[in-house]
Amino acid sequence: DPGITATTAVGWVVVEHCTCGCEKPNFYVIDEHYVASSIPEYHCTQIKEHRKEIGRHVVSTEMDAQAFSNTNIQKISESNESRLYSMAQLYIDQGVFVRRNQKDWQAGHARLSSMLAKDPNHRHPITGEMGASHFLVSSNCKWYIWEKTNYKWKKRKTDAHQTEEPADRDDHHMDGIISFMA
Repeated sequence: DPGITATTAVGWVVVEHCTCGCEKPNFYVIDEHYVASSIPEYHCTQIKEHRKEIGRHVVSTEMDAQAFSNTNIQKISESNESRLYSMAQLYIDQGVFVRRNQKDWQAGHARLSSMLAKDPNHRHPITGEMGASHFLVSSNCKWYIWEKTNYKWKKRKTDAHQTEEPADRDDHHMDGIISFMA
């Protein structure tokens, strides 16, 4: 979830086939980058450094679909012509090749909820306990954990009941993971 005026949040998710016999995949959020800076070059450098530290082959780098719009960043080209660029293009120019993610909130939320649910047939890959979730987050992902535990639902204006729509605040990682899971 790249931010121009807000936080840029990047999460590294490893997906692997579970070996406990439950026949479902496990999703591990293993690392994050969460910084408020409008400079794409800085984020690209950080992404590349994290990739080296993790040492795994990157299968896909997904970015919010809005970042592919050619209306949000103006840059002077070599010929001194003003030209519009997309945020995604600025990342690609820095060697971080991104693709447009799915923007299906309901599908992503349903799949994430399913992976978070305790599965009585699933053995936790680390503790060995039965009845574990298929979605795990490393304790070093403090901003992901903070967002997840502070995620809020919009309230209706007519009464105090919650809606089926999340509040659009402090949800950078949540937007990314919901889109990733879609």
